[in-house]
Amino acid sequence: MRTTSGLKYEIRRIGEALVNCSNNCAGAVSDKSKGILPRCLVLEVDNREKNRGSIVVGINPGHAKEWERREYKSNPSYGTLLKCWNERIRELPYYKRLRHFVDEMGFSGPILWTDLAKCETAKGYSMLPLQTMRICVKRYLYKELELMPTDFPLVAVGFEAYKALSYHFPDRIVIGIPHPSSRGQEFKGLFIAENQQNHLIAEFKFELHNWRDGKMGKAGWLNVRKKQIM
Repeated sequence: MRTTSGLKYEIRRIGEALVNCSNNCAGAVSDKSKGILPRCLVLEVDNREKNRGSIVVGINPGHAKEWERREYKSNPSYGTLLKCWNERIRELPYYKRLRHFVDEMGFSGPILWTDLAKCETAKGYSMLPLQTMRICVKRYLYKELELMPTDFPLVAVGFEAYKALSYHFPDRIVIGIPHPSSRGQEFKGLFIAENQQNHLIAEFKFELHNWRDGKMGKAGWLNVRKKQIM
């Protein structure tokens, strides 16, 4: 098994390659001159326990903020991505909410933050074309998961990511959850307020405990309305 430092080194190598990706896939945009880079690949180990971790997978990055673009434009490198992550991005609601979710499940170890595809969606597209997603998954995500421990579950953010991961990685545990955006009320339904803190509701915590340590290859979507893993 790789050491944490060895894993960080290997993930960084992939990150450096993706920042310099020149594939120019349909429906995707990447332009160093404007500070638009392929991104969303970070191994978070600081303040994480030496315990079983998780791999959180979204669909693809949203549009970078102006301050991000300025940083990326001045120095278009993977190191700049990590700098932006450590200084501001890691505390954005998307990451804080998902970090809380994996902690509530008991996966207190390292988190690999990644996406199916690494580029922003171009104007005129509601989402990346399927072929573009296929190319990026094969080029990067497969390599990332080859490095990660097989007992780290894939936490799929949104139903499209859940379906894609379930098909692509049948030997991995896949846990599908609603997107934690401010507009998504379903994500909030995963929790109940107790003692001024939000805890994963008992129905999900009990069921996840029963099957998360079983055979590899289980996949389930957390259905908030039915309070079941479907």
